[in-house]
Amino acid sequence: MSERRKQVFRISTGSQELDKLVGGGMESMAITEAFGEFRTGKTQLSHTLCITAQMPGANGYTGGKVVFLDTENTFRPDRLRSIASRFRLDEECCVRQRPICSCLHQRTTVRNVGLRCRKVS
Repeated sequence: MSERRKQVFRISTGSQELDKLVGGGMESMAITEAFGEFRTGKTQLSHTLCITAQMPGANGYTGGKVVFLDTENTFRPDRLRSIASRFRLDEECCVRQRPICSCLHQRTTVRNVGLRCRKVS
C-alpha cells in the first residue's frame, strides 16, 4: 500500500446511516461527484461536507479545507452557517475557510482550483 493511501481517512456526511452506506463517510483526498434527480439532497450533502471536513477527527486530524466546485450556482453561504451551528462551530470561520469556484468549463475550473488552493495555503 502506498504511503499516500495510508493517509486517507473518512469524513462524516453528518448522517450516521449514510456514513454506514458509504463505508464510514466520504473518503479524504478524493474528488467525490454527487449526481441524481432534482431535489434529492445533493446540494445539502455538499454543504454539510463543507462543514464536517473542517471538524477535527480521528488520528490527529485537525480539520481541513474544502473546494466547492459549483457548476449549477447552488452554493448558499447561509446554509453553511446553519450547518456549522448544528455542529456547534464558528459559523463565520467555517464560511471563510471554504474556497468556492463557480465554473462551467473544465479547464477554467481546474486552473481556478489550483489558484485558490495556493492562496488559501
